[in-house]
Amino acid sequence: FLLMSGPERELEVLRKVTATIAVDDVDRTYATLSEVGAQVLAGPLATPVGRNLIAVHPDGSIFEYADRKTTD
Repeated sequence: FLLMSGPERELEVLRKVTATIAVDDVDRTYATLSEVGAQVLAGPLATPVGRNLIAVHPDGSIFEYADRKTTD
């Protein structure tokens, strides 16, 4: 269960996310997604628990990818 709040334009994208996928490294995931034709909508961004990005796959599905790496 996840409760989200914030500006409507940011929530609009989050409502379309099919799933959040845990990855070892968001930067590596960004590179892989770019290679296969996905469009990154947001990120990589620092969050309180690591980093994330949101991407649209070539088939139109939207996923969030998150790692546990901090930017300290």
